[in-house]
Amino acid sequence: MAVGRSGPYRYEYIGFRLIAKSPSQYYLVSKTADYNSTKVVVLSDDDTVRVELS
Repeated sequence: MAVGRSGPYRYEYIGFRLIAKSPSQYYLVSKTADYNSTKVVVLSDDDTVRVELS
């Protein structure tokens, strides 16, 4: 889910699970994903992206 925000970060995406991390990318899936409809979200690991995992 994307939430528009004011402040230093324009969007916050919640409800994802980290499935893998390469030196240059994060691979995420929805926490509600199932094997029939899973799509993988790939984020670059660079200065344009901030990732917080909990």
